[in-house]
Amino acid sequence: MIRSEPPLVSVIIAAFNAAPYIAEAVYSVLEQSHSKLEVIVVDDGSMDSTADIVQGLACQDRRVVLLTGHANEGVSAARNRGLARATGEWVAILDADDLFQYQRIEMLVGFAVAHGLDLAADNLEMRDFTTGAPRGLAFPDAWMNSASDITIADFLERDLPGMFARELGFIKPVLRTDFLRRHGIWYNSSVWAGEDFLLYLDCLQQGARLRLLPDPLYIYHLRAGSASSGQDANLELERGNALLLEKLGPFDPIIRDLLLLRQILIRYELFNWRVKRWDMAEALALAAQLPVSFLCGKLWAAIMRRAGMEACNPSLRALQRLRQRRHYSAKRAAAL
Repeated sequence: MIRSEPPLVSVIIAAFNAAPYIAEAVYSVLEQSHSKLEVIVVDDGSMDSTADIVQGLACQDRRVVLLTGHANEGVSAARNRGLARATGEWVAILDADDLFQYQRIEMLVGFAVAHGLDLAADNLEMRDFTTGAPRGLAFPDAWMNSASDITIADFLERDLPGMFARELGFIKPVLRTDFLRRHGIWYNSSVWAGEDFLLYLDCLQQGARLRLLPDPLYIYHLRAGSASSGQDANLELERGNALLLEKLGPFDPIIRDLLLLRQILIRYELFNWRVKRWDMAEALALAAQLPVSFLCGKLWAAIMRRAGMEACNPSLRALQRLRQRRHYSAKRAAAL
């Protein structure tokens, strides 16, 4: 049996009916190049053998901690239970069906400490859940500048639905435990989609320093029917974005406009979902909530693409206008 040491990092895994893959996820943490860690698996009311498998791993390695005893409450509540139990200087989140690369903890924590960061994240290596086939990286190289802090505006610009292959809210950073506790930051257990995005934004609003390491050290499995996909998830994202508009919108016109654009793009995703399913009554109701110029621009872009011609993306055009305003505001502030 491996003797326990005071952990530097607490890795939290929320697990619900994860028996087929939970052991592989836990082993990917236990086999890290940095061994001073604990793995807190929060069983979220599983009805399979998830808890038994993790308990067996805990008997073999004292760094594994199993938390049970609650009905299925959702990933946010489960992670909050893990955060409350964490004893490491840093916490990291691992989804039960994903994996860490061998040096992930060592590289991310070293990067965070070297630059005085509160959050540090890497790129995600996307893989098909069933076959394990590679599906590229989640984020473009241009986003992964390890020399620059990510601001709230940067973060919002890179989390606009429908504009990128994967939004920045999908990052899986290591987070400084003391920062979370000093500012009373927890996952919002009233939402079940986009909870990561909301927590990271809360950290940035409280002055957290976040940078991105280009290396793809997190293996993210793409799985049909996950909580982050589908119409219900978009409805939840829309609700979360409305909460942010109430909380952040009044304080900064640039942030407010980015959140308003995000709300439009989420609603457009919902509109598309309804159209594809020929639910035209609901589609028309959603269309009535979208700016006419935006809808006309999307329709014209679709016609142009059908004709095999270049089409300007209305979403990108709206973002470019916001970037120009942001640049102008920064120049004017510097001149004062």
